Amino acid sequence: SNESIDNKAKSLVSRDTSDRAKARSLYRWVGSNVIYDDEKAESIMENTSSFESGAIPTFRDKRGICFDYACLYTAMCNAIGLKNRIIVGDAYNGSEFVSHSWNQVYLEDEGKWINVDPTFISQVITLIHQTLRKHTKLKI
Repeated sequence: SNESIDNKAKSLVSRDTSDRAKARSLYRWVGSNVIYDDEKAESIMENTSSFESGAIPTFRDKRGICFDYACLYTAMCNAIGLKNRIIVGDAYNGSEFVSHSWNQVYLEDEGKWINVDPTFISQVITLIHQTLRKHTKLKI
């Protein structure tokens, strides 16, 4: 992480009072501000080139793949003191199981871990924007 990431995380949760609200604020920001990098994903799957990964380049470039989203979410959680972890496993993409990364965050005030997948919200937002462009001819 770095000071910019830490400061952004702290400002995002400044009005939140529960761990769930803090986790949600970070989730929404990461998912809404990072664009999924299809080129990077394809290159990594084909092992054809190398890319920077992790919280700092993802925050800087606002682009990444699931692992990058998870790293940035973890860095932001760490900055505000939310216990968290990155999970690496397989997820179904609609046609097959593929390697995927997401997060779990511990809600101390509720005494439980929850799954958080900031890549998912990013994909939903992209689909909504594509649909709006197609049907309304608006530039978003």
